[in-house]
Amino acid sequence: MHPLQRTLTLHSVVLFGLVYMTPIIMLATFGILADATHGVVSGAYALALLAMALLIPVLGAAADLWLMVSLDKNALTLGVVWLVLGVVYLTVLTGGFKQNPPEMDFSEAA
Repeated sequence: MHPLQRTLTLHSVVLFGLVYMTPIIMLATFGILADATHGVVSGAYALALLAMALLIPVLGAAADLWLMVSLDKNALTLGVVWLVLGVVYLTVLTGGFKQNPPEMDFSEAA
């Protein structure tokens, strides 16, 4: 059995981005987007990017906060204790954060 290899390159990411944007290109080609934005298509793209970059993390934080608030008191206490134990363990492991934490190595010896 052959193990999976990491082969994602910048070229692959750029091609994925182009393929992902292809349905939107049709709107720009027929002028629908230009009419809807009164000729400021690049501004619409920039505004959409800014909205996604700000909105998605805010929605994630709101969901996390809602989950924390709706947790049972015992579950919240156990989670905080587990977090404190993890920080103490990491502090001891790194000598008071004077060393880098250990990293996991996923490569297999062949």
